[in-house]
Amino acid sequence: MWLFETLSLPARILAISIKDFQIMRLETRVRFLVLAVVFASIVPSGVRSESGDCYLRVSGKIYLNDRCNVMMGKGGGFSIGMVDTGAPSKYFASVNGVDAGSRKGDGFWNGKAAESHAQDPLGQLTKQGGCWMNAAAKVCAWKLGTKPSQF
Repeated sequence: MWLFETLSLPARILAISIKDFQIMRLETRVRFLVLAVVFASIVPSGVRSESGDCYLRVSGKIYLNDRCNVMMGKGGGFSIGMVDTGAPSKYFASVNGVDAGSRKGDGFWNGKAAESHAQDPLGQLTKQGGCWMNAAAKVCAWKLGTKPSQF
């Protein structure tokens, strides 16, 4: 504190401004880190994208049953109908939080109103073949031409 008190008034103002700037930079870094963590939890790491056959049923209604973009992540997480660039399918969904070998993950979709983000929860889904499902929802993805005939 002694050094600060020996500074002239303009130097003190400059020192305070620099300190405020450093704090602001820290807040900006924290905000960036929070956004990066949120983004990483939504988009599976190591994502690869390709066209596939997709199926999305929620509460008994089929919202997607056609070719769409499939983004597969490491560990089993994936999304259907979302794209890196361009327009996504009207409806899209993702399965996140998949632990290797658990065959369980958390599902989300963009809702009946076809919102711009897959933030409506589908609940915990269990993997069965090319699908992840529970009593209310079914999210499926297959390589082109391999979709079972019952869909």
